[in-house]
Amino acid sequence: MNSQTNYQDIFKNAPWLKKITLIYNYTDLNYFKPKMVIDRNSNNIINFLGIGKYSHQKNIINLIKALDIVRNDQPNIKIKLDWYGDNFTKNITNLHLNKVNSLIHELKLEKIICLNSTTLNIL
Repeated sequence: MNSQTNYQDIFKNAPWLKKITLIYNYTDLNYFKPKMVIDRNSNNIINFLGIGKYSHQKNIINLIKALDIVRNDQPNIKIKLDWYGDNFTKNITNLHLNKVNSLIHELKLEKIICLNSTTLNIL
């Protein structure tokens, strides 16, 4: 398991599975070190990258709302989100992905948020 939510879900719905190990996600903060100061007069874009399936566990809805707040509160800061994921459904409408797309459209964030399909070549 790689998240507390998945762990709780498995534990609740499959109690017969006795041996479950939770592995926390890890980020090397020495390698991925953000700038401490943002130049508000710069033409640079702050790029965000999201990788994961389009589901409520990934909390994309709140990320979109946060980006909208930044865009409205700091109009001189240019931001962009590229999200790569799969809806993990076959021939079934992904209701969460529909909510995500609706929110992007409702907040008029189409120019700064791009939802992409799964890929092996992120960088």
